Amino acid sequence: MGAHLLGKMEDVALKAGSKTVYGVTSADSAAFYKAGGHQVQKPDEMFRTYWGESEVAFPISGDAQWFSKGLKRRSSSWLANLVNP
Repeated sequence: MGAHLLGKMEDVALKAGSKTVYGVTSADSAAFYKAGGHQVQKPDEMFRTYWGESEVAFPISGDAQWFSKGLKRRSSSWLANLVNP
């Protein structure tokens, strides 16, 4: 169910013109996002990105972890592989 919802959210973001999605996960759920192709940062690691020409950093604390994924068109097999590895 979670993989299906995440895939739908990514599809909506892609159709809206987004190139990347970002979020926060707990250490317990990091493997789920990694399996879906997301890059998951270490706990307490700042998330760095660019806003226009300026670099910005977003702190995080505890066991929370930033994750991100570059979006691109994918085949429907991505979801099938995530749900039924």
